[in-house]
Amino acid sequence: MAVVTSGLIAGQMLAIGLANQANRGQPEAEWTRRFQFENALFTKTMPIALMAPLLASVICCFLTDGSGRALFIASTATMSVVLAITMTVNVPINNQVASWKVGAAPVTWTRVRDRWLTFHWARTAIGIVSFVLAVAGSRVV
Repeated sequence: MAVVTSGLIAGQMLAIGLANQANRGQPEAEWTRRFQFENALFTKTMPIALMAPLLASVICCFLTDGSGRALFIASTATMSVVLAITMTVNVPINNQVASWKVGAAPVTWTRVRDRWLTFHWARTAIGIVSFVLAVAGSRVV
């Protein structure tokens, strides 16, 4: 279960990152509208999507031993970092952008957009590492 859930969230984060990277050229009103729409959806789905691999990895820590357990502990730790980045950086930015009026974002909107994307790429890379560690842990068992 840890492999499937961490793979799904890593893939989802990769897709979100690629879409946001591709949309960097949009004018402010289009970008804000799209981001707000997607944020409204992800606000409903991401808490469960992020907690599932974390919980599954924790369970695997107790169900395995030896090097498999060590790999699942590392997977849990890296997924915890993903959750920490999400809660301390990306969610506050999401809330900030959600408060903007489409077409009237602050003049610094591109810096906000780019900061969100930078931290999103960081959590995506860490999420992929978590997935690889879960795969490795499952292969040792």
